[in-house]
Amino acid sequence: MKFTNEKYRKRQKDCICHLLDWQLPVMTGVELARKFRGEGGATPILMLTGKGRVEEKEEGLDAGADDYLTKPFNMRELTARIRALLRRSPTPVGESLKVGELELDPQKRLLRKSGVAVHVVPKDFAMLEFLMRYPGEVFSAEALLQRVWSFDSEASTDAVRTSVKRLRKALDEGADEKNSCIENVRTLGYRLRV
Repeated sequence: MKFTNEKYRKRQKDCICHLLDWQLPVMTGVELARKFRGEGGATPILMLTGKGRVEEKEEGLDAGADDYLTKPFNMRELTARIRALLRRSPTPVGESLKVGELELDPQKRLLRKSGVAVHVVPKDFAMLEFLMRYPGEVFSAEALLQRVWSFDSEASTDAVRTSVKRLRKALDEGADEKNSCIENVRTLGYRLRV
């Protein structure tokens, strides 16, 4: 987000992980995460909040949070989650991914197919970004769940299947599953066609 004070702008730039609470004085943590991601912020976000309903977790993660921890929590779990977020490979600035007709800019959070902008929810964006980093490689639903959803304890492999369905609907323009850009490799998992 854009700070008017240069000192705070520098602090935000130097952060390696953002910790957000849902209830903040000026805007909610969800609004803040959405604004940060909308302005191209790529730093990991961990939401710490007392709001623990599945719908609230979903809203926080879809707004751009990378992980979600409900209060009260154990400090060891918090530090383990931060370490896990920091282990993820950072997105190189300016790197744009291109596979076939798909072009994804992780820094600007933009997705295009044949030059036309496509809007998907943040979790689907993250899943497609992961698949575009490894085009042609097959990943099981469990592996995708671990790599893309990480610590979302409520998520199951059904979340992966649902994400694939939403991506196919957004990207394939009614094409059948056999012609989808995301291929279902029987008994093995999913891969992005090259």
